[in-house]
Amino acid sequence: MANQNLLVVGKINGPWGIKGFVKFTPNVNEPGLFEKNNTFYLDNQQTKLIDIVTQNKKKYLRFASIENRNDAEKIAGKILAIDTNDFEKINFTQNNKNRIDMEVRSKDSLIGKIEQIIKTGANDVFVVKTKSGELLVPDIADYVVSIDDESNVMIIQNEDGL
Repeated sequence: MANQNLLVVGKINGPWGIKGFVKFTPNVNEPGLFEKNNTFYLDNQQTKLIDIVTQNKKKYLRFASIENRNDAEKIAGKILAIDTNDFEKINFTQNNKNRIDMEVRSKDSLIGKIEQIIKTGANDVFVVKTKSGELLVPDIADYVVSIDDESNVMIIQNEDGL
């Protein structure tokens, strides 16, 4: 990639529906990244994310330059990247090892603390020590809402599904 600050954040898998949405596989799970009006690069071509649909816990994206299914088919297999300068508030170099002993909360209450991190092929899994045992939390947007490194707190959702 020509721009030295580009970071690969996923891959376009193919079209979804007839309105130009695409299925994609994210490489990065950071809250605030896949939001409307954010700028992305599809094989070095800059484009804006104009719409997102969430269905069955999966996100489908629509970009400004993609108007229909035929356009979406043309970008299948392309790499999705961002300019890290556009996302300065997101720390893409954060090492999950630093998250041991991080407090894990839901929106309403304290759940526990991270005691271990399991590396898997797709994403890390946080082992959270709770009052009643352990909770396994995959490091994906469906569960991890936000991470505040300064106050050492992770907010999760859908904990009933874990």
